[in-house]
This record gives sequence, structure tokens and C-alpha cells, in this order.
Amino acid sequence: MITPEERQHGPEEALPPPLYGLVLAGGEHPSEAAPDRQAFDILDEHCELAFLSSRKDQLDLAGHVEFPQIVDGFEDLGAMGGILSALRTCPEAAWLVVARNEPDLDLIRVGHLIVNRNPEQAITAYVNAGDGLPNPFCAIYEPRARDLLLACVNKGMTNLRRVLAQVGSQVELLAPPRSHIRNASETEA
Repeated sequence: MITPEERQHGPEEALPPPLYGLVLAGGEHPSEAAPDRQAFDILDEHCELAFLSSRKDQLDLAGHVEFPQIVDGFEDLGAMGGILSALRTCPEAAWLVVARNEPDLDLIRVGHLIVNRNPEQAITAYVNAGDGLPNPFCAIYEPRARDLLLACVNKGMTNLRRVLAQVGSQVELLAPPRSHIRNASETEA
């Protein structure tokens, strides 16, 4: 039986998973891993919650302590480990993931990604204009992406660009917003 609230708002199952934000702050050396405040603020504004992905040795760094953090529980997997840690920490959420130094990250790019999110796919990502591969560092990972990524790790695949290209049928690919295409072509000219 459908309740009056369900008629008014629709059944809860029809809603996409909540969207959380994750700034990947890894890096080879802790000194290189200072997060971008702007990236965090953009995610914090557009997502229900936002976090910084940190390795254990980064937790107490001056540039990290001011942010809510998710500790990377997968060693030696780089960005893949940070994303898997977030998906494990809050398995009911989708994660909008950006790299700490993602070029052209702004409100337009993030807003366009969110508006065009396809929760029926495991991942929604932009196509990288340079090589035509999916960009895993400004993408939304739905809860079902966890099993997909773990299966790739179990096969020895940890390079996120290659993983997203390999599982292409489960990735919604988006062209960058028009303003970013125009900016890129003006820069190349």
C-alpha cells in the first residue's frame, strides 16, 4: 500500500543515493599532499558531506587536520585505495571524487557532473580531451562501483584510467561543459 507521503514525495527507493564528496590528497610524499581548499569547498557546497582522503601518515599534517578525513585503508593502491576506502566507510553513498590538483575544477564543472549524474551506471565521468579516456579524478562513483573496483584490484588492475576504460559499459561518459571546451581550445590556439 502506498502512503500519502510516498505519493507526494515518491518511494524512497526511487531517490538516488546521497552524494558525498572526496578530495584525494595522496601524493608520494606528505609534503606534496597539501589539499586544495577550493576543491574541498566546492565539494562541501555541492555534496551532503565532504571529506579529505588521507593516508595514515598524513592525518596530523597541518594542511589536513582542519578537514574531516577518511583514512586510506588500502595500502599501495594510490587513488584507487582512497576511493575504495570511502565506498567502504559509507557504502550507502555515492562519492563525487576529485584530485587535490584537478585542473579546471570549478563550480560549473562540478555542477555539470552532478546534473548529468547517471545513478544507473556504476560511475559517471568526464572524457579526457587529451587521450579520450575517462577522467577518474572528477567523477561520481555510485555504491555499486565498490564491487566493480574490488574485482579489478583482484585482477591486478589498479590504474584508475585503465580500469574505467576497461569497464566502459558501466561508465556514463560526459563531455566537459561548453565553457571548459572553449577554454581548452583557446589555450591550445
